[in-house]
Amino acid sequence: MAGPEGMVYGQCLDMAEETGRTDWDALKKVHKYKTGCLLSAPLMIGAVLSGHREETAAWHEAGDLIGLAFQVQDDVLDATKTADELGKSNSDERNEKVTSVSLMGIDEAVKTMNELYDLAADKIRGFRDFSSDSLIGVLKGIQSRSK
Repeated sequence: MAGPEGMVYGQCLDMAEETGRTDWDALKKVHKYKTGCLLSAPLMIGAVLSGHREETAAWHEAGDLIGLAFQVQDDVLDATKTADELGKSNSDERNEKVTSVSLMGIDEAVKTMNELYDLAADKIRGFRDFSSDSLIGVLKGIQSRSK
C-alpha cells in the first residue's frame, strides 16, 4: 500500500501530472493511489484482525472512496478558503495544478464530493457483523471539516 504499487506510485503520478494536462480519470487514479491507499490500509487491517479476511477488497474500495472524497473536498476548500482560514498554503491554483475544481467547477466538485461520501457510507453500512455507527460518525466529521 505504501510502496511503488501504492502511495509512492500515486506521488509519481501526481508529479507527472503537474503539467496541467490531465482529466478526471487520471486525477482519480492519483487520489486512489495516494490518499485511497493511506485510508484503505487501516480498514483492511481491521477486517483481517476481526476475522473477515474475505471482506478486505470491499474495505479497500471503501477507503478508496473516502480518499477520493477527501481529496475533492480538499480541492473545494483550497478554491473557496484563504490560506489563513485553511492554515496552509493553497498553492494548487498558483502552481497551475489540475484539481477537481479546475476540471469540473465548484458546484460539480461539491456534488461529486457528497456523492462519494454517500457511496462510502453505504459501503460501510453494508458490512456484516459490523456496527457502522462509529465509523460513519468519523466519516461525517471528515465530510464537515472546514480545513
